Amino acid sequence: MAEVIPLTILHLSDLQFGRNHRYLEGERSLDCLYAKLAEDLEGLAAESELRPGVLVVSGDVAEWSLPAEYAAAQGFLEKLTAKLAIPRQQVVIVPGNHDVNRKLCAGARLMAEGGGEPFNEPFFAKFGNYQRFFNRFFEDAGLLFAEDRLFHVVSLPENDSRAFAPKGLDKSAQGKATRAERASPSPWVGGQHSELAL
Repeated sequence: MAEVIPLTILHLSDLQFGRNHRYLEGERSLDCLYAKLAEDLEGLAAESELRPGVLVVSGDVAEWSLPAEYAAAQGFLEKLTAKLAIPRQQVVIVPGNHDVNRKLCAGARLMAEGGGEPFNEPFFAKFGNYQRFFNRFFEDAGLLFAEDRLFHVVSLPENDSRAFAPKGLDKSAQGKATRAERASPSPWVGGQHSELAL
């Protein structure tokens, strides 16, 4: 039987790069955000031998879905994936409601109306800025976010035998956590919590 190599997934959510982002300048800059995350990841690698092999970024990459916000996000993600040596084929990025540009959506509606055409769902134009960010980030991996390619399957190399057990859940996943436990989530959970979560 092949050796089972644990797979560690780094999951980031609601980054919301933009005007109201928590890490704008100085001590709270994007460089500081990266430095703090890199320090935490180095600590996990040293203490627990946890090294992410897959990066998942779910929802709300940007705050208002503006090009400058995606430029900041791309710079951050490029530094992070380089530091962790995670290839683009093992990065998953999913848009959220903040990745919808309302003005692009309104513009597409007016273009359809002006051309006498129906404005049909899913109103893909609203993802225009997100689409450009995604396609630039994944350019070398050959992945595209397009109206006819909304989803991608991320696969690991065939010679990897990896076991999957969710980590990163807090104690409230048990459904029996005390108020104090919910207020102080643990950085990861053990096998018994994984079984409860599944």
